[in-house]
Amino acid sequence: MDNKKRIFRRLLVLLMTACFFAQTVFPVTAAAASYKAVSDSSGGIRVTKNGKTVTKIQVSGGYVSTQIAVSGQNIYFVVSSRTSRSNGNPYCYLYRKNISTGKVSRLKSLSGSYYGYDIETISGGSIYITGWNPSDNTACYRYYISSGKLSKVVSAGYGAQYKNYIVCESTKTHGSWVTYPIYVYNTKTGKKTCVTKSAAAYTLNGKYLYYATTGDYLNSGAITYTIRRYDVTTGKKSTIAKNIKAYHINKITPTYLYYADYKYPKTTYYRCTLKTKRVVTMSKSSYLSKTK
Repeated sequence: MDNKKRIFRRLLVLLMTACFFAQTVFPVTAAAASYKAVSDSSGGIRVTKNGKTVTKIQVSGGYVSTQIAVSGQNIYFVVSSRTSRSNGNPYCYLYRKNISTGKVSRLKSLSGSYYGYDIETISGGSIYITGWNPSDNTACYRYYISSGKLSKVVSAGYGAQYKNYIVCESTKTHGSWVTYPIYVYNTKTGKKTCVTKSAAAYTLNGKYLYYATTGDYLNSGAITYTIRRYDVTTGKKSTIAKNIKAYHINKITPTYLYYADYKYPKTTYYRCTLKTKRVVTMSKSSYLSKTK
């Protein structure tokens, strides 16, 4: 591919990504379902369970993230220091607060090369944390609650989960025309598998990971995709559909592919039946209800 085409593609990606972020809901990453955390004006958070306030968390000199994890009476959270380093990255720390006693403990420094850290999930006695930079460089870390050990799982951020299987991706730009690797990590065995090095989009549906890889770039602005299915529990792959013409993919299901054509000032929304390749145009409200 010559330099002109590369530059054109990068410009398209920036435009598509801006539109996509405005309209797409990313996978939820936070605490157990009944717990919620909201920021307050002081830089702390208020934690609720089933709508009732459980506790308030405030750490002097730092901002408390609303992405928390809860195990028993312990709430785990990340604090970013108000004091930045010379390279602009804030100091970040993993903390724990016991709801019963009110005791707050600093567990681990997360002040590596990442701009910020998001707590994602608890699985198998460990907390999984994504370190991220504005440039989309990410990494997934595992914090062992019993030992306090912190280890890097993969140079890709947490994306989705099925039981003890965690899907990690190396970018937060879902569905864009920039391809990226996808990994599956088994929290029980510690085994890491690279499913593909060049996904354009993916959706985890139960134990099946549906993902798209790119083929030809068409003059209309569309791309031909191959849709594949990966069983995270067995590692078995199968091809679901080939030569599917689409634009910006937002979601893949066992039956349909949902994608959008972001052409300023109008965006057109589509649903493609994978088996027959039949395409129908959708209203914005219907499309968003299906892809959230």
